[in-house]
Amino acid sequence: MRTGDLGEAMADDQITWKVDVPGMENESDRYLMLFKMVYTFLFYIMVTTILMNIIFGIIIDTFAELRERKEHTESLISGKCFICGIDRFIFDQASAGGNGFENHVSQDHNMWRYLFFHVYLMERDFDDYSGGESYVSEKTLQLVKDADTHETVMDIDTGRELKISKQQQDLLWFPQRDAMCLAGQGSSEDQALAEQLEGLERNSAVAVVQLTAKMDSILAARGQTPT
Repeated sequence: MRTGDLGEAMADDQITWKVDVPGMENESDRYLMLFKMVYTFLFYIMVTTILMNIIFGIIIDTFAELRERKEHTESLISGKCFICGIDRFIFDQASAGGNGFENHVSQDHNMWRYLFFHVYLMERDFDDYSGGESYVSEKTLQLVKDADTHETVMDIDTGRELKISKQQQDLLWFPQRDAMCLAGQGSSEDQALAEQLEGLERNSAVAVVQLTAKMDSILAARGQTPT
């Protein structure tokens, strides 16, 4: 990259600054020197300063975005239940020892148990399903059909139907925004929201009654028949 720049020409005298005109070989070309200086300075300004800063800025922004994604993922893992999606502090507040979230994710909503249950349904024969297992299997699994005969493909080793996961699974069977350890304690977000909605409805009803009474009194004062 530095071959032919101004510093090399001034130090090693490898670039001739002479005029290539017969009879004037020993005279220097000042315009050529000025052009070379301007060209070299512009090169360093464009490449070394501007372009390198742009490249470093892109690299830094990319790593910052990756770090933010990682921190967001870690906060979701450590701050919310993977199954029900309830925040950590709700379980900790509802527990006596302050470790309700750890007990919840390890006992009540252990995500690995849900995975094992999914594998269990894939390995279990369809005719042996219970009512709950049939419901979950209908939401998450589908039988493998032969492309030509449209018959159910059987496993050669076990003789059972082959099942695969659906591309679009219905996860409504998950206990979303609900947990048994929070039942009856009034600390669930859904219960709090329901209480707020009930309060708003009561306040709205009272406001409507008050406005109606005021309108009737105003109409009565004017000698009009209240509605």
